[in-house]
Amino acid sequence: MIELETAEQRRNGIRLLLTESLKQGAPFDYLILDGCLDLTTDMNDSKDAVLVVRWIRKLASEFNLAIICTLHPNKNTSTAAGHFGSFLHRYSRAFLLLQTMEQADGMRQLTSDFDLGKLSHSHHPVEKYFNWDTEKDFFMPADYHTPIQTEQPKAGQVQLSDIIKKAFTKLMSTQASSMALKKVVLEISHENESKVKRMLSDAVEFGYIRLEGDRRNATYHLSS
Repeated sequence: MIELETAEQRRNGIRLLLTESLKQGAPFDYLILDGCLDLTTDMNDSKDAVLVVRWIRKLASEFNLAIICTLHPNKNTSTAAGHFGSFLHRYSRAFLLLQTMEQADGMRQLTSDFDLGKLSHSHHPVEKYFNWDTEKDFFMPADYHTPIQTEQPKAGQVQLSDIIKKAFTKLMSTQASSMALKKVVLEISHENESKVKRMLSDAVEFGYIRLEGDRRNATYHLSS
């Protein structure tokens, strides 16, 4: 195993690997940059951050592959670290959070339901779970069901079905574009955009609304 000392050496090494694989007729379909801060000289240097993010984007285009980057958030938060994290978030097609679920014996949750959550290719939030498999010595997909809440909603807490009904009433229609419905639900619920995306996904799952069309021309219909 060769350890490359500088960020530039690491970037050059990655490019060399991709180039040689392409020459041998075995191009990569995707590339995982586990710990992509190692490709920067200073995560808080805005010029270096722009340079590295542009390098990643160029790599994806030049070698026609998907690139998955991992980045530790700022301590005790879900925010991206440094200028590099900010630029990476801006140009990423998706931005997900992997976190430990203390209430589920250390199960890991991969989700788009957080403030920086981003999914430009889908209307449906990501919600996946993983448990450590002692036999395979690896994290494997797992099922997790949110415990049923038996207590009554707190005063002032509006039910999802009521929010959806109020939104369509305000729109004075039984159908609405994705953008229009999202805007009204944001106003009614006072939640952040990531939470509203999750609410609309849940509303579809529960049968309150029906989704038709592709990502660019999606239309929601109020269920009768």
